[in-house]
Parts: sequence; structure tokens; C-alpha cells
Amino acid sequence: MNLKERKRLAVIFIPLVLLLFMGPLGCSKEAKKERHWNRGEKYFSENKFKEAIIEYKNVLQLEPKDAKNRYKLGLAHLKAGQFREAFSEFSKCVELDGGLIDARVYLGNLYLLSKDSKKAREQAEIILTKEPNNASGHLLMSSIFVSDRELEKAISEAKKAIEQDPKKVDAYLQLANLYLSKKDFDQAEKTFKEAVKVDEKSIQVRYALVGFYRMMGKNKLAETELMEVTRIYPTDPRVFVTLGDFYFTLKRMEEAEKEYVKAIEVDPKNITSRLHLGDFYLLWGKKEKALEAYQKGVDSDSKNIPARAKLAEIYLNDRQYDKAAELIAKILEINPKSNEGIYLKGRLYLAKKEFNEAITFFQTYLKEDPKASMGHYYLGLAHLGNKNIQQAKNELAEAVKLNPDWTEPRLLLADLQLGTGAVDLAIEEAQEILKRDPKSAQAHLILANAYLQKRDVLKANKAIDNLIELAPNNPLAYYQKGRVLLAQKKEKEALAQLERALSLQPNFLEPLNLIVAIDLQNKENRKAINRVEAQIKVSPENPYFYNMLGRLQAYNREIDKAEANYKKSIELNPNVSMFYVSLGSFYAKQNRMEKAIEEWNSAIQKDPNSVAAYMGLGVIYDLQKKYDKAKDYYQKALKIDPKFAPAANNLAYLYADQGENIDEALNLAQSVKEQFPEDANASDTLGWIYYKKNIFSRAIVYLKEASEKTSDNPIIRYHLGMAYYKDGKKEEAKQELKKALELDPKFPGAEEAKATLKEMK
Repeated sequence: MNLKERKRLAVIFIPLVLLLFMGPLGCSKEAKKERHWNRGEKYFSENKFKEAIIEYKNVLQLEPKDAKNRYKLGLAHLKAGQFREAFSEFSKCVELDGGLIDARVYLGNLYLLSKDSKKAREQAEIILTKEPNNASGHLLMSSIFVSDRELEKAISEAKKAIEQDPKKVDAYLQLANLYLSKKDFDQAEKTFKEAVKVDEKSIQVRYALVGFYRMMGKNKLAETELMEVTRIYPTDPRVFVTLGDFYFTLKRMEEAEKEYVKAIEVDPKNITSRLHLGDFYLLWGKKEKALEAYQKGVDSDSKNIPARAKLAEIYLNDRQYDKAAELIAKILEINPKSNEGIYLKGRLYLAKKEFNEAITFFQTYLKEDPKASMGHYYLGLAHLGNKNIQQAKNELAEAVKLNPDWTEPRLLLADLQLGTGAVDLAIEEAQEILKRDPKSAQAHLILANAYLQKRDVLKANKAIDNLIELAPNNPLAYYQKGRVLLAQKKEKEALAQLERALSLQPNFLEPLNLIVAIDLQNKENRKAINRVEAQIKVSPENPYFYNMLGRLQAYNREIDKAEANYKKSIELNPNVSMFYVSLGSFYAKQNRMEKAIEEWNSAIQKDPNSVAAYMGLGVIYDLQKKYDKAKDYYQKALKIDPKFAPAANNLAYLYADQGENIDEALNLAQSVKEQFPEDANASDTLGWIYYKKNIFSRAIVYLKEASEKTSDNPIIRYHLGMAYYKDGKKEEAKQELKKALELDPKFPGAEEAKATLKEMK
């Protein structure tokens, strides 16, 4: 090996030797502790408190009794908002080193935060015993006196804190606020100004003075201070946003806009400022400018989620679902676990009435954020869309619990309580709304409806009178007043209120419905027709009025006119499925079955969830003895509304009559009977099913009940006669079967009735 090679190897060998000797030194306990401590201090200085906590904890593993480290760990927890953990570390810190006064100060303040003034006082007394001139100790004692409502002592301690440390701005702010509590506004202003002199560049102090000026109505002085902050910090976008917010509260919109724009100019990459500008434009009613601001936020950062979420929300509210879907898809592409994206996806499904999917997404969202009142509200709406009323009420109640001042879910919850017969709960919710918003028209209306249901006319009347006083031009108030007067059987006065409602809102359908109902009840058909025709002259483009006129004319046997007006309603608004249902029902009554089928199919095209249309088609095919088709349409109606009794009853009867799915027929019939225990058809169907199941004694119970309620129905009498016959009660059977044939010699089943009577001779 030559000299040159030996030198080269020596160069390589020396560092390796050094590394071998340095390795154990680098892994020593002290070295590790110092490394973790330095990292913790670095993270703390960068406001990365969660990272700092990890490093300080690493130090603790190496040295659990390091009081200084526990103090810094407590501070990091405090800065991260983890008060319980901070309390634990400060407690251990003072146990290890009772002389760490700063730790005692923080511990005392945490005791005070948990409303344990006794423990807080113990810490303050220890601090002031050890260091009588400790400003933080005096400030802590001042706060303790505040919590104990000893104002003068609190002021005295705050002054002592300032005497001991004339630079301690927290003490000035404490003292100023104490003067405010005493309503000594001159001293308060003087003290706020002294705090500003102590630290002229403190945003906290300047904004405290601004808050004081705002409270005193001295907006010009507040503006001066806010402008001074923008001069001191000309590159901080937040100070311009704060000034803009000030102008916004004063409705000086152009000046607010100018400051928001400046915030963006000083830091164009700050997306938060752009979002704030967009929010401002929305509140100002300038949606296009809001869209532009949010879009620039998206353009500034290709992976920004909040800006996309803002845009998606606007498009959802505007029913531009394709645009919303595109943005939501991008959010979830950027972050598949984005809670904002999951929430918006749920809202998109809800808007498209895909309720099961909406429920899944809102439930996922709430797993991550269970206290999100909006999530519970929208989940409630999704359950409501699925007709799961109890689940809807549960979620709305949770939304209200989380945000008691939010009116919207309370109103909906009150409506649901009212609709499900929970009248007292509806009243309770309405009263809670009125505590927060005494001018809520809807809450007054709910109260009136609830008291009407309870037949407490006096309270219903009072609720409506309150509303009329608050909103004398609200047509709903006069409509409800009319309803209350009708409940009092004051027909003439009620009509006057209903007419007043229509004069305020000529397109208001409900009061016209009531006026017409009164006329029909009084057997004044022509008067009812004339009244609707008069309203059509006032509102010639309202399709619902033509539909109402058609029904009245059909009832009055003015067939051609009725048909023309039904068609007119469709012509004016071809998208309302109910209009096709009405025309279909009209044709069915005229025995024009093909026309009825055509109209009901049109209704389904307009609204695939039209239960009435499916029911109508089921009945027609049932009458035409096309039983498979009839069953199909009844089943479709029940798929939309599983508790729709007419479809359930007819389907159960068909199953029984044809001897198929008897157990399912029994379940359906029992469900109908539970909903409508007094309905003769429900009793007849249930009895006939028991007949088909050869349980004749039970069949007789229900069929006899049906016959007593509808004695002139030949089919029910026939059913009862057959049940008696099978149960061996021949005399009763003869009586019922003969009566059935007397009522209608050709009813379905007449031949079997005749044969059975012949057999019993």
C-alpha cells in the first residue's frame, strides 16, 4: 500500500473512529434530555404547541421531577386550550418546587376559571406571602375579589399590581373594566388610555379602548384608534378586516369594502381575507361579487377547501346542483375525510331528495363533530323526508339543545309536535321562541293552532291578537283569527277576517277554502262558485283557484265547466301533480276510466311519489278486475308511504279474496285497524281475512262491527253471513245473506250467497 492510499484510508478511518466514540455520548440521558428540551422550546417559540407538548413529555420520561419542564409543559397545554392537562402540570410543578411563583399564578387562575375561589385564594396568599410585591399575585387576588363581588377590594388589588409593575398592561385593563362595573366611565377611559401609553403597539390594549368607545357610543374615537392600529401594523391583514367589520356594523358598506380589499392587498396569499370579503358581499346582497371573491380564493390555492365549500353552499342554495356536486367532489378528492365535504355531500343528497344517502353522510359528519347543531338539523330534515317523524324530532331537539337561540329548528320541531298531537310540547317550543324573539309571527301562529287543538279558544284568540298587533298587515293572522272565530261559531265575524286575509294576499288559498266550505255547509253551492269566480278575476293566473272552481262545479254537476277549469289549472302550471290527480278523479267519477288512467300516469310523471295517483290507478284496475295491476299500484303507494291506510286496506282485501299472502294481508289489515279503529271498511277487511284463515268466531266479531256501522252494504252483510254459516250459525247466516241479496241482487259474491242459502234449505 503506497503512501497516498494510506493517507486516503486515514481520512476515512478517523471519522469512523470519532463516530464510534461519539455514539454513546450522543445517546446519554442528559444529551437526549437537552435535545428534546431544545426542540420543545423551538416549537413553543413558533406557536406549535402540540409539537412542543410531545417534546416536553419526552423530557419528563427522562426526568419526571424536572419542575421547570413541567411548568413549560403546563404553559404549552394552556396555549393549546387544554386546561385540564395544564392544571395537572402546574399542580405537579408547585409540588416539586413551591418557589415557582409563575406556576402558582397560572394555577390560581385555573382554579378561578373552575369557580373555586377558595383554592385560588390559597395560591394568591402563598404568592403574596413569598413575594409581597408580586404584581401577578395582586392581579390574581383582584380577580378573586371580582368573583366574590367585592368590587372595592378588587380595585385596590389591581392598583397594587400597577404600583408593583407599571408596565403590566393586564392590570390596567383589569382596573379599567372594574371602573366600568362601577359605571365610573371617566376613570375607565383614563385607565384604558394609560394602558395604551404603557404599550402603544399592543393590539389587545387598543382594541380594549375601542370596545370602551363603542360601548359609550363614541364611534369617531373608536374609528381613530382602529385606524391607528392599521398605521402601526400596515402589513397585517387582520387589522384591516377589524376596521372593515367596524364600518360594517355602522352600515358604512363602501368603507367596509375598502378595508376588506386592503386586507387582501397587504397579503394576497391570505385566503381568510378573501373568504371574509365574500361573506361580506353575501350579507350586502351582492352574490355575484361574493362568488368572485370565493373563486379567487380557489384560484389562489388549488387545494383550498374552505373557499370551495363557500362556493358549493351558494350553489346548493341556488339549486345549481351540478356546480355544487363538482365542487364537493373536488373537496373530497383533496381530502376524502374532509368533514366540510362530507357535510356538503349530505346536503346535496338532501336537496335531491335522496334521503337515505343524506342520512348516511350526516351521520358520518356528526361522528367527527357531534356538537354541530347544523348537522343535527339537516339530519332531522333527512329523517323527515323519509317520513321518520320520531327520528326527525330527536335530531331537531338535539340541534335546539346545542344552539338554543337558533329559531329555525325550534319552529320546525314545534310544527312536528303539533302535527303529531304533542300539543303541550308544541306550546313549550313556541313559548321558548317568543322568549328570544317576541316578534316571531310563526311562533304566535303555532301557539294559536296549538290552543285551538286544545279547544282553548281564549288563549288561541290572545295569541292571534298579539300577532295582529305586531304585524297588522300579515294575512296569516287574519286567516287564523277567522279559524278561531269559527271555533266560537261566530260565522259572520269569521268570514270578515277571512276576507281581510284575502284582501291583503289575493293569492292566499286557505282562507278562500274556508269561505267556500262555509258556503257549502250552508248548502249555498252557487254562492261558493261565485266567490271563487270573483277571486279569479282578482288573481287570474292562480292555477289553484281554477282547480277549486273545477271541484265546486263538478260537485254542482256542471260537468263541462268543471272539466274546462281542471284543464285550465294544468295549463297555468303543468308541473303540479295534484292537478292531474284532480282531473283523473273527475274522469273516474264520470266513468271515463281511460282518461282517468291517462291523467294519473301524468301525475306520476310529474311526481314519482304521488301516492294519490298510484292509489287511483290501483282502484281502477281493481274495479276492472285486473288484480295483478291493482296490487302492483297499491304496493307502489305503500312503498312511498307504508302507513297509507287506503292502499293497505285494499291490498289486504285483494290478498284475502284471492287466498294469497294471508299472513301479510293480516299484518296490513291490523295496521289499518290500529290507525282507524272506527272505520267499517277496516273492520270488514280484517274480518274477511280471519274468515279466509278459518278463524270464524273472530271473523264474526269484526264483520258484525262493520255491519253495525254500515248496515246497507251488501258485501259486508254477505261476508258476515258466510262467517255465520261456516261457524254453524245457520239462522244468522240466512238472515245476513238474504239481506245482502235484498240490498243488491248482483253484488260480487251474490251467486255464492244464493248457493249457500239453497244449501241451508
